[in-house]
Amino acid sequence: MSDRSQASLFARLDAELRDNAMHAVQALQSGQADAARNRFEQLLQRAPDDADLLRLTGMAQRMCGRLEQAVATLERAVRAAPDDPLAASSFGLTCLALGWRDKGLAELRRACDLAPQAAALWNNLGKALIDHGRVGDALQPLQTALDRDPGMSQARFSLAYALTVSGQADHAAHHYRQLLQQRPDDGEAWMGLAQLKSGQLDDQDIRTLQALLAGDGGDPGNRIALGFALGQALHDRQRYAEAFAAWEQANWLLCQRKPWDPRDFSARVDAAVAADWPVPDLPAVRPRVIFIVGLPRSGTSLTEQILACHPDVVAGGELGTLSHVLEEELAHRSGRWPDGLPQLPVPRWQQLGADYLARARHGLGAQPVLTDKRPGNWLFVPAAINMLPDARIVVCRRDPLEACFSCWRNRFSYDNQLFANDFESLAAHWHDFDRASRHWRERFPRRVLDFSYEALVEDKETAIRQLLDFCGLEFDPACLHPERGSGAVRTLSATQVRKPLRKGSAVAERYGELLDPLRRLLP
Repeated sequence: MSDRSQASLFARLDAELRDNAMHAVQALQSGQADAARNRFEQLLQRAPDDADLLRLTGMAQRMCGRLEQAVATLERAVRAAPDDPLAASSFGLTCLALGWRDKGLAELRRACDLAPQAAALWNNLGKALIDHGRVGDALQPLQTALDRDPGMSQARFSLAYALTVSGQADHAAHHYRQLLQQRPDDGEAWMGLAQLKSGQLDDQDIRTLQALLAGDGGDPGNRIALGFALGQALHDRQRYAEAFAAWEQANWLLCQRKPWDPRDFSARVDAAVAADWPVPDLPAVRPRVIFIVGLPRSGTSLTEQILACHPDVVAGGELGTLSHVLEEELAHRSGRWPDGLPQLPVPRWQQLGADYLARARHGLGAQPVLTDKRPGNWLFVPAAINMLPDARIVVCRRDPLEACFSCWRNRFSYDNQLFANDFESLAAHWHDFDRASRHWRERFPRRVLDFSYEALVEDKETAIRQLLDFCGLEFDPACLHPERGSGAVRTLSATQVRKPLRKGSAVAERYGELLDPLRRLLP
């Protein structure tokens, strides 16, 4: 029960109620959320003002996915015990689950103020700040959690991640090494070190990783992380055939774990491309949004970093807002993109645009231009243009083989790019992206720009001037130096975008005939 002793729970209840409540607690702790919720709700009818009972009932309701019910119960708990840090924290986490960011973060901060020595509460706050794009603000709470409890691995991992995306690679490496001292087979810590892309893993680390993977069994997810880390370490040592074999095994395990259906996805792309998307002439709305799309590893993070250096631009990062708004609208129809959306009336498109802006801009700066760098938004281009009449779409393009190979040799957060785990699905996905993006550019020529990574590297100033002009931004010399940007980058490119642009960054040619199966599937 977090930092509170079970002996102090339900102190105001009589013996019978307290005994029944403790049985419900045991059910909750053993993962029987529905059984615990039923018990707690029955007990709450007999003791409706007991703060502990209210808090634990709300927790059980949240675990069962009953968020609206949970937030109402936890609000009662906070009113019943305004000085209880556990009630404040539970209420805050539930508010965040409902999308109430400001309220949720405020309650988590209040919980820390009420119990400043409670490491778990500082960790909750730091993790929530990361999850809601406030990575820089998360550093202090996470460090405070570690100050209170140096052995809290969850807080240390979150801090290492926050330091990575804030550009503090050396400090991040220190914390990943600390995690490995606690648990030498921690695949996520090894992955964190490998993704720093700064030669953090040496020959001894490679031998350790090989030994860990030589053993039988083990959690498949951990073995996947170890495999990708080993592949990167071998790549850094120019042991390319061995690196390829490590990545091949890790990707095979990922395919077994979460298969991808390329045919179903291609059908959705075909339906969107074939649809008639009428785009009415509507007044512009503010802020103006620049959607940065493309295949992952094609320069989307770099492009956003370039634009973020402009004083009129605030970087939103990889927002999930567009897909969430569209999913909610589709839920009233068939649930499949793009069924029914092309026939939406103009007022509905305007409302969807207003909903998008209200969510996307929440908590960000007041600049007149917002970037949304969600690579997969290329699928939703016509909807974005209907929702936001002055939106611009920057389609990041990179050599297909380089982009696809980079996807294949990296494991993405939460396994959310499942198409990248085998060459056939990866190539099919590239062709879907290419077909749709070319169509959008022809259909909306003034709204869609192809932005080439290779052209950017070859002639930085010309490419960046073209990008800024397309986006309706005055040229600013700061945009020529994205490596100097101070914003957090929450992608696999977090360390690369902090280095000056340079030629010769292609890697596919180093793998020779090993990549021939992928080459044959691409143009």
